[in-house]
Amino acid sequence: MRRFILITVAIIIVLLVAVIAAAAWLINDESFLKQQASDLALKFTGRELHIDGPLDLSIGSSIALNAEGIRFANADWATPDQMVAVGSLAVVVDTRSLFGGKPDIAHVALSDCQVNLENHPKHGTNWADLVPPKKEPSETEKPPRKGLPVILRDTVIRDCQLKFERPESPVYIAVSQLRFGLTDDSRWEAQGVAAINDEELELDGWFGPAGVFIDGGRLDHELNLTLGPNEFSSSGYIEDYVAATGANIQTRLSGPSIENFLSRLGSPSISQGPFDFTLDLVSEGNMTRMSINGDFGDLKIASSGLVDKIADPEAGTIGLKMAGPSLFQLGEALGFSGLVDEPFELEINADFEPGMANISS
Repeated sequence: MRRFILITVAIIIVLLVAVIAAAAWLINDESFLKQQASDLALKFTGRELHIDGPLDLSIGSSIALNAEGIRFANADWATPDQMVAVGSLAVVVDTRSLFGGKPDIAHVALSDCQVNLENHPKHGTNWADLVPPKKEPSETEKPPRKGLPVILRDTVIRDCQLKFERPESPVYIAVSQLRFGLTDDSRWEAQGVAAINDEELELDGWFGPAGVFIDGGRLDHELNLTLGPNEFSSSGYIEDYVAATGANIQTRLSGPSIENFLSRLGSPSISQGPFDFTLDLVSEGNMTRMSINGDFGDLKIASSGLVDKIADPEAGTIGLKMAGPSLFQLGEALGFSGLVDEPFELEINADFEPGMANISS
């Protein structure tokens, strides 16, 4: 019996060594890895994935993947042939984290890439078939909130372009460099330089804690954004992100031309000239005081009030004062006709109740 056990153990050890040797050989077989990646992409997306350049996979305390010349096919009706093309991709994942239910991705580097998105009036979007239908769980089925599903520590994107063809107007985004990730498991940071439709964009900011959009609770942030000649800044916190209560935030938006700024957002022009306004939110007990002041070109706006929460308020009052050179111009922009072309001053008050806002002027 003892001899039988020893022989059995020896056979198992030999089999394990053979399996490990085979696995080691396979992960170093570039053709095998490329075929596996292509087969998986075709199985789960119905589209072809090609890796034209080198592909390397190493496994130890970390799993490191490096690939070049990646091409992912577009929808049959869309152009160009590739929906995504990537010059170089590098990913490093902590191996042990894959067995703990929360992958810890130490580093992602993406460079020389092109993403082609399209919203066609007849065919719809070129990514619709890649996204499974969303099924909303019932209240009894909804899982409890429990932190970040994945940890993404450091991501760097260089020299990448995104083209979004849509019926209203195309959008082109060129990223020179974007870096974002977790600083110390407590907050996300991002810095980047890009261009949107040939207008330079600079981003520098952070928010935390990292899982606030999943777990709720207090959200702290600081954001500085420049788009061409326009500048946006915001800092502060909100005590309960989900309930939208307890806000203490200071925000400013300014630029040389309100009409050009609104045009970029696809909004009608309600005014002309430079703009500079501030939004301040200050907590006062269970209420939040809201104050908006500034110039929207030749349209002057001032608003103040006290509400229980900044989204869908159910208690409180907000007053709005607006003055401008042409009521006719404002009406045209907002879709009202028959208004006189004269200077105007308006004063509007809103009283909030649960599910209702009472407007008076």
